[in-house]
Amino acid sequence: MKKIMSLVCMFLLLQNFQVCASKPMIFKLKHHFLNKLDGLKKGVDAETIMFIRNIVSNIDQMHKEPIYDFENKKYNLSQLIEIERAVPSASLTKCLEEAKEKFGNLVDRFLKTIQSNKKFVIELIKESCDLRNKPKSFLLNWSQTSDERKLFDENIQSFESFSTFCVDLRYFLVDLMYSCPKGWKQYVEWNK
Repeated sequence: MKKIMSLVCMFLLLQNFQVCASKPMIFKLKHHFLNKLDGLKKGVDAETIMFIRNIVSNIDQMHKEPIYDFENKKYNLSQLIEIERAVPSASLTKCLEEAKEKFGNLVDRFLKTIQSNKKFVIELIKESCDLRNKPKSFLLNWSQTSDERKLFDENIQSFESFSTFCVDLRYFLVDLMYSCPKGWKQYVEWNK
């Protein structure tokens, strides 16, 4: 029964994967160190899975739901990309900065969780990007800096680049969850 519940939970999570994905396939990461991180408190445990799910859910919400204010109206990220392409404006830049700030605060919590294993997480990000044929993903540069927030703020200057980064991060995070069965099992048990 526990195994069935775990599979149902994973199915429901992955069902939303196509929200913003052009390549919805999920990859199992095989880096040898992943087995040592899976299920550990300072690795990928129930709490880390919770942070990951929260980020993935927020990325889905950003692309689907009108949560951003621009000119007294609400838009989703996909709509803002279209507006930005048609009419760049200073007020749109302000909206982008607010979106980046909110997203950065969300991701900061996850980054603190993985900080002690960052060099291994970088290898996992490389593996995920390689499997997805994304050798120029900004996610690779972002993961290798000591000040992720600063690099993010300096390099993400449009809603399109923001969306691309979020989708690439989402791909990696879902790959990571899928590749950590012990951490996922702990998460399922924790939520009973």
